[in-house]
Amino acid sequence: MKIVVENTIVATTIFTGERQVSNKSQKIAFGLLMAFFMSMVMSFVMVLINSGLSKTFLLLWAKSYIIGFVVAIPTAMIAALVSQKIIGKFDREH
Repeated sequence: MKIVVENTIVATTIFTGERQVSNKSQKIAFGLLMAFFMSMVMSFVMVLINSGLSKTFLLLWAKSYIIGFVVAIPTAMIAALVSQKIIGKFDREH
């Protein structure tokens, strides 16, 4: 991990071989992956609870997952921003 300081701006990049992934790209990728996995698990559990292992389970789960993922993407991004601001307030108090 390398921290670059220029004109009081701190940018963190992660080095993987020759590639550099910016902090902003890392946060976006993290949000997308969280939305992907959370919507997958939550839709699976909710369809299983509501319909059981029926003949139409996979079709219902696929439909539920796609809708859940579309909703989860902006929700994860907004929740991440709000969470960072809340955590930032607690961090500044100490």
